[in-house]
Amino acid sequence: MHKLFIIQEDTNPIYRKELEQAFLITNAAEKINIANLTIEKLKKFDVVISNQLPYQWRVILNGLKIVSIVFDDINISDETSDIFIDYLYKSKSKLFSGNNFKVSNHNKFDIQYDEIFNLISLLEWDSKFWGFNVCLLSSRHLSQSILYRINNFISKNQIRLVEYLCDCHDKRSVSLAEKNGFQFKDIRLTYENKLSDYQKKSDYIDLKFSLATEDHIPTLRIISKDIYKDSRYYFDANFEKNKVIEFYLLWIEKDIKGKFYDECFILEIDNEIVGFCTVKYQNDELAYIGLVGVSTNHSGKGIGSKLMSCFIDEMFSRGIKKVRVVTQGRNYAAQRLYQKVGFVSHSTELWYHKWNY
Repeated sequence: MHKLFIIQEDTNPIYRKELEQAFLITNAAEKINIANLTIEKLKKFDVVISNQLPYQWRVILNGLKIVSIVFDDINISDETSDIFIDYLYKSKSKLFSGNNFKVSNHNKFDIQYDEIFNLISLLEWDSKFWGFNVCLLSSRHLSQSILYRINNFISKNQIRLVEYLCDCHDKRSVSLAEKNGFQFKDIRLTYENKLSDYQKKSDYIDLKFSLATEDHIPTLRIISKDIYKDSRYYFDANFEKNKVIEFYLLWIEKDIKGKFYDECFILEIDNEIVGFCTVKYQNDELAYIGLVGVSTNHSGKGIGSKLMSCFIDEMFSRGIKKVRVVTQGRNYAAQRLYQKVGFVSHSTELWYHKWNY
């Protein structure tokens, strides 16, 4: 997407600073002072990032179906702007608000502003694996202008599948997705465990918890042969089941090699691997659990709880303050496991797929 930052001198200095810092961390964007702005200049761009623009320019952007992303007081938001970002607004009732969206915190939290500003991103590894172009609707929000721009991108780049992860509270985006060919596929539940008051629990003398190596890949492929059965890919008939299985097996290999998630831990009893989990370090304080698997030979023996306890101990010893894990709405066993070891609900999102033939 072609992105233009518009600078105005007479705006709130707090939000203007956010805008200027956003420009510094954004790839392949141009910047212009509003005094030099023309309609012909605007027509070259898909996305405009600014503080709140004067009304006439907002109307022009809307008419040209240019996506308007605004850093400003969310209380002055209007229907002509597509995304309002306000880190000072603390209520959870608004999208793109709160300290997570402060630009200077973009490496500390999950927010990647290039993903928001680009609207849609090609998933290169996924595309190569499935054999057709796959994209993620990375803005996490839908509007008529966003739909117009991503549909142009889909057509130009021969995108067969668009994946969209939507906040379940974003009523407008849910409605637009369902009216524009996106099909609901899964509920994505994120759980969080805050370790600030954590006390070590896993003093299991009969267990060995350690990092996996490439030598462990054959065994872990066997253990994880059924972990895909609750996934959105498995329940989408457009995917071949054998390819779905291989997708998750390759995911484990990539995690062990540090090519997707950062590390893979294994749990052993009497030198036999009975479980594993992978992890990605978002920063020095936040870690995400990726794939989790327990050997079917040891199901019903509490191995999952012991695996999670050992993992949390490891994260605590490394100074991690929060651990998050994602699971599917239909995976009740995983939900019960995470709740049992201290995780609580953090967010609920909806996965949509849009197939283009």
